[in-house]
Amino acid sequence: MRILYIYCHPLPESFHAGIRAKALAALKEAGHQVDLLDLYAEKFDPVLSEDARRHYHDDSRNRVGLENYVARLTSAEVLILQFPTWCFGLPAMLKGFFDRMILPGVAFDLSDPAHAKPMLLNLKRIVGIVTYGRPRYMALWMCDPPRRIVKRYVRWFTGGRARADYHALYHLAAVLDRVKVTRRDVVVLHVRLLRRSGSGESDLEANQLFGGIEQYLFSQALALAEKRGKSIKLAVVPSNDLWDAVMRAAVSLKSSTIVLGRSIKLTVPEQAREIGLAWERLPDPRPPFNLEIFLPGGQREFYLLGPHAPHLTANEVNLIHQHWLRFSDQVSPEELHHHDVVHFALNEVDREMAGGGEAEVVRRLREHLQGNREKRQKPQQ
Repeated sequence: MRILYIYCHPLPESFHAGIRAKALAALKEAGHQVDLLDLYAEKFDPVLSEDARRHYHDDSRNRVGLENYVARLTSAEVLILQFPTWCFGLPAMLKGFFDRMILPGVAFDLSDPAHAKPMLLNLKRIVGIVTYGRPRYMALWMCDPPRRIVKRYVRWFTGGRARADYHALYHLAAVLDRVKVTRRDVVVLHVRLLRRSGSGESDLEANQLFGGIEQYLFSQALALAEKRGKSIKLAVVPSNDLWDAVMRAAVSLKSSTIVLGRSIKLTVPEQAREIGLAWERLPDPRPPFNLEIFLPGGQREFYLLGPHAPHLTANEVNLIHQHWLRFSDQVSPEELHHHDVVHFALNEVDREMAGGGEAEVVRRLREHLQGNREKRQKPQQ
């Protein structure tokens, strides 16, 4: 896809520069056509001059001096916006870019002043990569303007058709706010992914393992912890596989809980499945873990890794009880317990599959799951 990557940060040694390098390499490897627009490097003028403001509504004159930027914006299929949050808002450079580039005849049609019409219909996807220097609750208290700009304002100019993803670093602050570090250690883990080779993982020198990205990431993590008067530990590990690295580190640290931010590539269930499969690849004995995945809005999804008692709904508990009532007298004088009903049902499933009926069992299970989903989606009367 044709990607316009708008980057806004003045420092070449910043954490954002590290993120940009990783993102550009991954996009190139995936075969995308990436047009990097570094606002500082290209010396973009963010000031809306008197003359530019005077002719702002004149389609024939409002883009003078901006022709190159207009062509890049209107030919892109994907818009990536990467920037830090300053004073709970956009950097002035990026704000000025919007002031000058969101023009009549370019981003929207004002031929009917009473009904503005979006014109950036070429954009199919918008991605925001944003860092914050304050915890999530403070961003929410200020109504999180950067998130609204990316997910609402910019998206409007696509006719609401573009998918808008917003990636921010919130979950460490949420953990620190609730954990008592006198009872539990908090370890911030960064996985340095290596390229696969025939010889497998190679040793790295310390300066290779702990580079600019790690330095900035850990400095931000330490700053968050210090503001809360709490201590954290830092760790970086090299690996060819992200999920295996996280799981091996959790085992080595004897962790009880693993906390992740939402993946930019996977859904939350897919992310949980990947780390669950990594748990299955651990050698015995495999310790159980709690898994928490933080969503951008601050919500959490909880999972248990390893064998564990299932969370049964009231209907499921009642179903087991009804079967227990029905069979108790029929199997007398044998003593029947509720767990016997569950054990027997599972053994019957095993027996049916062993007898060649696995496909039929899977068919009925799929129908059961589809029925449950339809019930959940059915509006309440």
